[in-house]
Amino acid sequence: MKYDESSFRGVDRQFCIFGMNEAVRAQILEQIDSAEATLKAAFEEADSFLSYGYIDQEKGISLVVLAPSQRMEEGVAIQQMLEDAGVTVLVEDVREEDFFNIGGTEEAETQLRAQFGPIVEEIDKNYEVSADVQRARGMRFLDGIRDCLHPDDVLVILDKPGNTPETVQVRITEVREHDFAGVLLEEPKQSFGVHKGETMPFALQQKASAEEKEHHTVDDLYAAHFFKLTKAESLNGTVLAKVRDAYKKDPRAETWWELLRVLGSCYVWIPCNATYADAPASDKTINLTADILTNGDKYYFPVFSSPVEMGEDYAADFSLIEKPFREALEMMEGSEAKLDGLIFNAFSDGIILSGEALDIVKGMPVLVED
Repeated sequence: MKYDESSFRGVDRQFCIFGMNEAVRAQILEQIDSAEATLKAAFEEADSFLSYGYIDQEKGISLVVLAPSQRMEEGVAIQQMLEDAGVTVLVEDVREEDFFNIGGTEEAETQLRAQFGPIVEEIDKNYEVSADVQRARGMRFLDGIRDCLHPDDVLVILDKPGNTPETVQVRITEVREHDFAGVLLEEPKQSFGVHKGETMPFALQQKASAEEKEHHTVDDLYAAHFFKLTKAESLNGTVLAKVRDAYKKDPRAETWWELLRVLGSCYVWIPCNATYADAPASDKTINLTADILTNGDKYYFPVFSSPVEMGEDYAADFSLIEKPFREALEMMEGSEAKLDGLIFNAFSDGIILSGEALDIVKGMPVLVED
């Protein structure tokens, strides 16, 4: 069996015999002290080697070499053993070689760990990872987006209205209740509100259409980043209008959640009636009260992504104010009117939000770049 026919789980923290190629033989000999003539001679004659696998996040899945070996019809002969963890090779360099696990039983594992205890303990200690990373390594549903040689690194789609989707590598650091977090390993070519070296959230999403399946590289699932808006984008309403259009075109869970995330991070426009408060002429202040829209016996607090969405004739009758959406919610909650919800872009196939949806928005982080 070759590595590509298995997975990193068949090598990580496992005792394996790997076939020897000449390039790897040269690497091993170079790492052995010149005074170890007998050991060098054994590796020069060996057709394979005994190893213990581990994941080096920077270099990739690796092998600490434990001993030269010789494959025979009745099994394998383990020859002179190394005394420390100083000789290593990358699995990438033996990717085309046959290998097999020799610690497959509890008895064999116990014997090997007793025999190579100090080396194995050193490797396990030096390459220990957090519980979250270890948990992610066990999630087989992530295998379709993993780098096969760097198992903690996954492909994530950066997608934002107005940008071309980009695929980037992210190193998993956290497994959370509904999503993941990881460090971005490369700088995006476009503005997505996240940069190389920063920790970013991402979540698995199901491909919804043949077009998506053609665009993305993963068969059934892909990982998407929750993009951030620039300050200008949070103000001008263009991204908000685009995610609204995406939801209306394809109303599913992913586009609905994206609409809520963006809406909660944007400024919106509110049509208001202006009245003077009762006070002496010199102290008069203007009260602004949102125009409440009705549909039969239902009453809605209106917000718009831009004044253009209101229509020229309607907008001309009101004082227009621009507020962060969350402040608009506070204004709605302080209204004396008995409201059935909030309506977004009411005059262009409006979207009604109430109850649970508004609570979800309140609980979401503001996704605007600092």
